[in-house]
Amino acid sequence: MQDSAPKDFAFYLDEVRRGSSSPYFAYRVCERSWEVPRKEAGLVRRAAMCLVETDPWFVARADVHLLYVLSAQDLEQLTPLVGTGPASTAAAMLRAKLWYCGCGGPYHVDRKGGRAHLRRALAFLHEVPKKQRHREWHEMLVGCYRVLDYGEYKRTFPTLLRVTAPTSRAAALHDFLNVVAAKKDWQVYERFRREWDSLVPGHHACECYVNDVYTNDGLRATAARNWQTIPDALAKAGAVRGCPHLNTAGLRLDLARLLVGKKRELDAVRGYLKIAAGFPVGGEDVAALDRILRAAIVRSR
Repeated sequence: MQDSAPKDFAFYLDEVRRGSSSPYFAYRVCERSWEVPRKEAGLVRRAAMCLVETDPWFVARADVHLLYVLSAQDLEQLTPLVGTGPASTAAAMLRAKLWYCGCGGPYHVDRKGGRAHLRRALAFLHEVPKKQRHREWHEMLVGCYRVLDYGEYKRTFPTLLRVTAPTSRAAALHDFLNVVAAKKDWQVYERFRREWDSLVPGHHACECYVNDVYTNDGLRATAARNWQTIPDALAKAGAVRGCPHLNTAGLRLDLARLLVGKKRELDAVRGYLKIAAGFPVGGEDVAALDRILRAAIVRSR
């Protein structure tokens, strides 16, 4: 969202602001939601509410970020309406998506609140007829278990990977590798790390995936005390160009911090920090770690 709306867009915002119930005006606001001024972000929520209430198929087609803006109270109000009339045969799937994506989505900042929303989504997912359980169903199931049940998360993920087109598997696989690495479940990590190396040429992948995967490789090597492979992992983790995620979050520093704490592979860490310092954000953290690193190098001489 930005500070002011373009003039050709202001008309639709004005109509929604005045309380119009026209789905057409609501669609125009939703399709350019990023142009809504920050101070009027509530207009996107109002437009999304209008469309869920008037179009039984809106939830099926909606971009995820348009459902994020709905509050818990909104979800309770909308649930009886979703999947009624012509959409009744898909009610469970539509309600599952509403609860999975609504109120901040599956990565809810409120751990307790997020778990409650995902439990509601999971209950609806179990009601979906087997013939309707396509890739999006598996994606939401795995997403629920990612938070609610690690054992089921590991059990259900291979099916999601199988039903995802080979050129589109990197996103789900990257997320899974991050989770199992955070759990230090290196046996499972090894198994699915091979899947990453087997991704087909030309697959879609973001630069942040590369930074994550090779950082995780370094963490795995550290756990195994396989020090000789860490410089290569750090070099590959740093061999990335900017992407929207790296440009707003910076390179990961957890492996670098761990190695500085252990006083291992400090030259490789220094090279990685030089690259990390070149990204638009994270400069203070990089500089602070670099000072600790330089002190550690001096003491080691």
